[in-house]
Amino acid sequence: GMGNRGVLSFLPTFLGKSLFADILAADRVTLGGLVASATLVIGASGQYIAGHLVDKHRPIFLYISTLVITAISIVTMATFGGPFIFIGAAGFGFFSFAIQPLQNTMVSQLITRRRHGLGFGIMFFMTFGVGSLAAAIAGYMADRFGLSSLFYVMAGCYTLSCVCLFGILALERQAALTRG
Repeated sequence: GMGNRGVLSFLPTFLGKSLFADILAADRVTLGGLVASATLVIGASGQYIAGHLVDKHRPIFLYISTLVITAISIVTMATFGGPFIFIGAAGFGFFSFAIQPLQNTMVSQLITRRRHGLGFGIMFFMTFGVGSLAAAIAGYMADRFGLSSLFYVMAGCYTLSCVCLFGILALERQAALTRG
C-alpha cells in the first residue's frame, strides 16, 4: 500500500515534469495527469489478466513476480528518460493493479471462511490505512531529496514486501519439514 499510494500521489507531477519539461508549469501538471490517467486505464487490464491467471497458477508466485516487476517499473520511470518513462509508468499501472485480485485470492484461500472478514480487514488496513502515510512520506522525500528519490523509496517498499514474502515462505517450508 505504501509504494502504490506514494507513486500514485506524485505520478501526475512526475510525468508532467519529466515528459513535458518545455511546456508551462500549469500545463505540465495537467498533461502529466492525462498520462497518469492513461497508465491507470492500463491498470484495469492488469486486474483482468491477473484475475484470469490466478485461477490457473499459484497466487503467491504470481504475487511475488508482480511485486518485482512493479518495483522494476518504478525504477525505470525514475532512472531513464524519454519513452522509458511512459513504459515504466504503464508497467507500474498494469502490475500494481494486477496485485489486487492476487491479494484477494490469497486471503480467501489462506484464511478460513470464518475469518475472511478479519483477513480482508487486515489486508485493506495495511493497503489503505498504512498506505495513507505514503503521501506524507513521499512529499517529504520529494521536497528534501527531489521527485525521483521518492520513486526509489517506493520501489523499495515493493522490494521489502518481496523479502518479507520470501521469509514467510522459508518459515512455512521449515515448519513443514519439522512436522513431516
